[in-house]
Amino acid sequence: MNPALLLLLATRLLAARESAIRPERSTSVGSSIACVGVSQAEVHRGRKHIYVCVDGFTGEVRGSVLKPNGVAACDISGFVDADTGCLTLSSCLVSGTQCS
Repeated sequence: MNPALLLLLATRLLAARESAIRPERSTSVGSSIACVGVSQAEVHRGRKHIYVCVDGFTGEVRGSVLKPNGVAACDISGFVDADTGCLTLSSCLVSGTQCS
């Protein structure tokens, strides 16, 4: 995970959260969870892909960088502040904040 991928992931997650959880933009699990992914082609290294979800009620973010066999290479955690619209993520020794 590098800062550019963290920014891409944060931007997509904030957009999914704002989109009222439409299936074509995210995977809906229940009525308050939005999920987004970053494909292997977008990651460009190590044939890994990324998948994260945000809980619309609590703002908690959880996900993983996944190996091709689906095993987690490292976890992703974070928080969305509903008041500021900012998302803070950390994963694989990289962290950052993105605001919508």
